[in-house]
Amino acid sequence: MSRKSILFIFLVALSLRLMLWVFVAHHPERALDNDSPLYLRLGETILDSHTFPSILRTPGYPFFVSFVYAVFGKFPQAVLFLQCLLDSATAAIIALTFFRIFRSTRYAFWAGIIYSMNPFAIFYSNMVLTETLFTFIFLLAVSLFFFFLQGGSKRKLALSSVLLGIGALCRPISFFVPLLFVPFIFFSEIRLKDKLISCAMFMIVYCMVLLPWYVRNDRDYGQWALSTATKYNIFVNFAPEVLMGKDNLFSVAGMDINDAFRPYQMKMWHIASTKYGWDTTGRYHVFDDPIRAAALTEEGIKVIRNDPLVFIVSHTIGIGRVIAPFFPRFYRFIGKDVTALSLLSYSIDFVTMAFSVLGIVLSLKQRFTDKIHAAVIINMTILIIYFALIPGIAGGSRFRVPILPYVTIFSALGMEKIVTLLRLRKGISRAG
Repeated sequence: MSRKSILFIFLVALSLRLMLWVFVAHHPERALDNDSPLYLRLGETILDSHTFPSILRTPGYPFFVSFVYAVFGKFPQAVLFLQCLLDSATAAIIALTFFRIFRSTRYAFWAGIIYSMNPFAIFYSNMVLTETLFTFIFLLAVSLFFFFLQGGSKRKLALSSVLLGIGALCRPISFFVPLLFVPFIFFSEIRLKDKLISCAMFMIVYCMVLLPWYVRNDRDYGQWALSTATKYNIFVNFAPEVLMGKDNLFSVAGMDINDAFRPYQMKMWHIASTKYGWDTTGRYHVFDDPIRAAALTEEGIKVIRNDPLVFIVSHTIGIGRVIAPFFPRFYRFIGKDVTALSLLSYSIDFVTMAFSVLGIVLSLKQRFTDKIHAAVIINMTILIIYFALIPGIAGGSRFRVPILPYVTIFSALGMEKIVTLLRLRKGISRAG
């Protein structure tokens, strides 16, 4: 694949992202979500006092913020600009990965362009959230793992493991992903002994990356844990999900349920503050106390145990929200709702997801003559399922961002297979 094509993909992606960045350059508050102020505050704390006063959040994204602040000053706009660059690089890496694996210049180009134009990738590259950084790191890790399968390079495997560890320090949701990768090491073209050594090395390197953070949390908080994010989700998301579904199961079925969901979150906080007498106005800080976090987790588990069927149903609906076509709220950047932009975004997302489903189905149905192709197809499918399953009621298009690279690769594969089938039918028709 030519450098000109890669550069073109990068510049298309960057241009589309900077079109939004212009709107937030003078209004950085538009790029802040509920989690954003804490990330910025932790980034400032790292820079100013070289401390990290939290066990709820992992250090990956705050360290990224502190690095940008150290170089450019304390401007969230600089964080967003660098995210635009990283996400544009993500589009180029997708094209390169597609080409390296499937050896198709044309559809590798289209895979990169599809990601470049994806409305959610564009939207979240302009939000002070972990999505863009994590997606970039995680894609590099996955691509290097695929390249290891092709050539058996232990250096690429080790680097993939390091990046997976850094990814987990950015978003703990990816903690179990290396376990999903290990079986695919046996697809590589190396001796069985080397496969076993590679498996051990892969997991050891991953654990070594995370070990210092576990030691730090055990020393400072008395918890041998990556974070208290799981406990937070049980209390703040999963338990209110059950309360909401119990009142009206249909209420959890919408694409945008934040406003309806918030009163049930407030109900859980009211229960906790009444029972324990804690000040929960800051809320986040409660989960930086492991003892309080454990108590709140128990309260959440009690609610879930009372209505497990409601939890299962609402959690399943959350999966649908992650993968169902939708459109981002671009109006938060622009300052007004533009119907045409929402329709265009929805259309792009719908077509991308439709071709992606075709790509997955047709790829899994084919008879594989190349076991590396089989490993890549199955691995990407498992990754999509994994990241769709985890969020539950919090599930929405935001949680699709880390799997967009694989969705777009499948979308390009779907395009390729449809074109091939049409050409085949056309050839048969002419022959007839």
